[in-house]
Amino acid sequence: MKWGDILKFKRWVFISLVVGVGIATLFSGFTIYNEYEARSAARQMVLRYYEDFQAGDDESIYELLHPESREGLGKENIMTWLEQLRETMEIESFEIKDIQLKNNLRMGENSVADGISVQVSETNRDLYTTEVLSSEIQYLLLRNVQGEYRIYFDQRRVLSSMAKNHIIIGAMYIDGFGKDKDLTQGIEHLYKALEIDPTLIEVHYSLGAAYLAKREWEPAIVEEETYLTNSQDDEGRGEAYNIIGLAYQETGDRAKAREAFEQAIQLNPESPFALDHLNELNNE
Repeated sequence: MKWGDILKFKRWVFISLVVGVGIATLFSGFTIYNEYEARSAARQMVLRYYEDFQAGDDESIYELLHPESREGLGKENIMTWLEQLRETMEIESFEIKDIQLKNNLRMGENSVADGISVQVSETNRDLYTTEVLSSEIQYLLLRNVQGEYRIYFDQRRVLSSMAKNHIIIGAMYIDGFGKDKDLTQGIEHLYKALEIDPTLIEVHYSLGAAYLAKREWEPAIVEEETYLTNSQDDEGRGEAYNIIGLAYQETGDRAKAREAFEQAIQLNPESPFALDHLNELNNE
């Protein structure tokens, strides 16, 4: 190979290397730009969610959700859930702490999707206890068919949240904290919680206590017996027997009342409620 040809070859190699590095840099910059765009879009979407939530614009929030969430939950459930959140807590402040791109994110058993995780630190006032609580919330955003990021809410988690919110709202009505005292409304919300999740055994105990407060003795006994059938918590079982004993005492069935209070004492020997009522029955 002649010296001139060698120079041409070297020049070609040099140009190829420069072009190669340029293309690699271009693609790297393009990837970084895409990631920046994705993070920015996710941040704006979550900020808009909070803005709409605080403004009470649930229709707008509905449009921010990923189609899978809208279809899986249904509009009525989504609207109910958002309303519940406002009934049970008040957002005092929030801050986006972290945004991460999630590749090969597994959704369910088989489906896989790319998404963005947004970590938010919230400070909320619990409208039942009036406590101010801090919590970490993770939002997941997925692309829709148009390639736009939308907020994805898992169906099971939302339904579980709805059931728990019904319990809290029911307690608010029953106790008169954050709501005007209304035992009927409270009982309705407790039953709605059970409709969503029948495994919430403690709700039967709360229903029995609410019926007792309404002086409806028979349903109070039925609910506490349902609780006793399914609960392994000795302390809770002892309290359930106290409610049953008091209900029977009010109906005039002294024998069954005595039996219930004796059961309560077996589970909690130092229960002052059971001891006092058992002494009262024995001295009549």
